[in-house]
Amino acid sequence: MRFELTVALKYLIPKWRQLSVSMISLISVLVISLVVWLVVLFLSVTEGIEKKWIEELVALNAPVRMTPTEAYYQSYYYLIDSVSAESNFSAKTIAEKLASSQSDPYDPRIDSELSLDFPPPDRYEDGRLKDPVKEGFDAIHSLNYVGIRPQEYEVSFGNLRLSLLRDGTVTGETRQMFLTQVSYIASHDGNNSRVNQMVLPPRAEDYNNLLSAIAQQVGNDSSEEETTIFFQETPENLSENLKTFFAHLNILQLNTSKDGFVLPPSLFPKQGSLKGIALLRQGKIIRVIVPKTLEELPSLSERLTAFGFKTVAVNLLFDEEQLHVASNENLSVATEMQIILDEKIPFQAQLLDTSLNSAHVLSDLVFQIKGKLQGISIEGHVHFEHLEIAEALQKIDLKIETGAVEPFWVYPLAQGGCHIPGRHTSTLLGEGLLVAKQFQKSGVCLGDRGTLSYYSFTGSSMQEQRIPVYVAGFYDPGMIPMGNKLIFVDPQVAAILRNNTTVSDPMLGNGINIWLNDLHDAQAVKEALIHSFKARGIDKYWTVQSYHDYEFTRPILEQLQSDKHLFTLIAVIILVVACSNIISMLILLVNDKKKEIGILQSMGASPARIATIFGLCGCVTGLISCVIGVIAAILTLKNLQGLVSFLSLLQGREAFQTAFYGSSLPNELSYSVLGLVLAATLVISLLAGVVPAIKASKVRPTEILRSE
Repeated sequence: MRFELTVALKYLIPKWRQLSVSMISLISVLVISLVVWLVVLFLSVTEGIEKKWIEELVALNAPVRMTPTEAYYQSYYYLIDSVSAESNFSAKTIAEKLASSQSDPYDPRIDSELSLDFPPPDRYEDGRLKDPVKEGFDAIHSLNYVGIRPQEYEVSFGNLRLSLLRDGTVTGETRQMFLTQVSYIASHDGNNSRVNQMVLPPRAEDYNNLLSAIAQQVGNDSSEEETTIFFQETPENLSENLKTFFAHLNILQLNTSKDGFVLPPSLFPKQGSLKGIALLRQGKIIRVIVPKTLEELPSLSERLTAFGFKTVAVNLLFDEEQLHVASNENLSVATEMQIILDEKIPFQAQLLDTSLNSAHVLSDLVFQIKGKLQGISIEGHVHFEHLEIAEALQKIDLKIETGAVEPFWVYPLAQGGCHIPGRHTSTLLGEGLLVAKQFQKSGVCLGDRGTLSYYSFTGSSMQEQRIPVYVAGFYDPGMIPMGNKLIFVDPQVAAILRNNTTVSDPMLGNGINIWLNDLHDAQAVKEALIHSFKARGIDKYWTVQSYHDYEFTRPILEQLQSDKHLFTLIAVIILVVACSNIISMLILLVNDKKKEIGILQSMGASPARIATIFGLCGCVTGLISCVIGVIAAILTLKNLQGLVSFLSLLQGREAFQTAFYGSSLPNELSYSVLGLVLAATLVISLLAGVVPAIKASKVRPTEILRSE
């Protein structure tokens, strides 16, 4: 084989004497490399998108889910709680059933006699009442799968009403808007690490709104027909809440607000000049608005003139502690003249921790700021007034250990998963909510407060109950159809709501999520549980589904599989067409090397060895093309985002919609795709070399000499 490979490599080296063969060889390598590059790139991205979509579908719904059947809800085991004093005459959830010390709480000595139509108990042969919940959890724990973890879930309904307090168009004015939506309310599983990738990081406007919500003293709004109740803030609480807020956040940059920032004399530069636009009143300069750069002066002047102000361009001259105002007109300066920095001027900032201890209002906070204004350095201490957070960094990635002081927003846990802060974090804001990012498009920010209302039944009426809540985080629902109406809350809040609501939807209500490390185990776990339930005699009480069976995921997954098979078939067909060039190249090579074939046969080379030489030529051509194509695909995947940005620029819009593909396309090389392409290319290249190899093996030296 070594001899055949050496000869094959020799034949493939381009030579001027074999220009036609060399050109076809190079073209064959180029075409196959191009096809391999496209196939590996396309299928890797497609597989990454499929994996991402499946992860999003499963992140909020679990790979395997167990839901109680109608037989469960009509069984003696479930209904007996409603007639038992031990169960407080109320039906128990799955978690309560699991924690209960006894499966049958009924005591005929103190409880009322059961009616004749009450369902009979389902017992084992030894007389014990069958406990579907405990037996179900035992069945799950008996399975030998890595990372398998059962967790109860609860989903109910509630009416969310949020109050959005925003700055008005007039300085100091506050506008109040309301957002109302009937939503699914689901219990949040804090140990679900998959949901972390769907939680969106807070934005600068979120931090500003949350900080404003902490500082706002809002009581009952009597102007509203339906009053919204918030907790009253006190200076003592404010100081503690501010400490909690800044304990988990480093402020890196502050911006001047839209109302501008009054430059205090302590920040005046010692030397230099600033250009600005002066506002006049009765021939006197009352204010000077200073933009960040000189290029912004014309637009600033137009903006102020459009608001009806009388303006003039001026120079502010600083000399040590003296300030001089110079203009082309003979104008006097009002004694109360202010220098105001225009909006959105950035400054590097650092909070002085000592100001937290005595802060009774937000303006008591003091920052050390540093920046440049028209090329002049501005540095010093300022109070947090007419400033806003522009850039902040969460400390230590917010991996808070259990028992530590919690921030006001959703944060990841050190052991995995994330936590939604509740009323125990702050009596000011209420229970935290994790809502879909669609709320952001409606203008909702972190810290927006409101109520979650539900109805409870009393002996004579139905009363509305309200739970004070606030927005603590946003998540991307991905491909989940009902994601925009799904709100996650602390399990205790979900339990309060569900105690007063009955949900018949099998995907909602009360059930068990089964989490797995490897999603490929989902179907096997489902089948193992069904078999185990049948053996335990509780199969009629549970419906077990893997994520392939969910009503809202099945069409998507089936379409993904169909697309994957179709794309793979198309890729193989394209490879076949590309590798067909090898046939032409090898036929020309055989015709060109007839003399050498005759010499080799005369020296004792068998037809099989001759055929092997040209078969190896095809394989080597395919292998070289594969290597070049794969290297090109890897380089493209590493710079995929730049390519997508370029395509978006050419189209004038997003090349790939963020709603479907996320902020960036997957750029990891798929090893399964790589193996498929390598195997397919080598096999097709080998098959392409069969016909020319057979032709070469049939060449006879006598025919070559006769033709000469």
